[in-house]
Amino acid sequence: MARAVAERLGVALRLPNLTPRRQASDVPGRKRCDWPWRGAYISYDGRAMPCCMVATPDRIHFGNMAEEGVAAIWNNAAYAAFRKALSSDMPPQVCSSCAVYSGTF
Repeated sequence: MARAVAERLGVALRLPNLTPRRQASDVPGRKRCDWPWRGAYISYDGRAMPCCMVATPDRIHFGNMAEEGVAAIWNNAAYAAFRKALSSDMPPQVCSSCAVYSGTF
């Protein structure tokens, strides 16, 4: 009903999808979620996380960019493994419940 009213009034309305989208196995990781390829979310103390949806580094982080440098963390094995997993049929645990990844947000 809200969608119909918004359309009738010419108001842009963004609501969450009620059904998560399933990613086909041939959809590359960047099309599922491109954050880990285009930017990092940095905690107050320099720890790099895959995105803002993770929110806190106690869930997952790839190292400290403030101490080790941006390039060292961006290109490390942990980040590479995360990107590879995101491109697979078994996404990282923090992504499997993500509203952006599942397409519900």
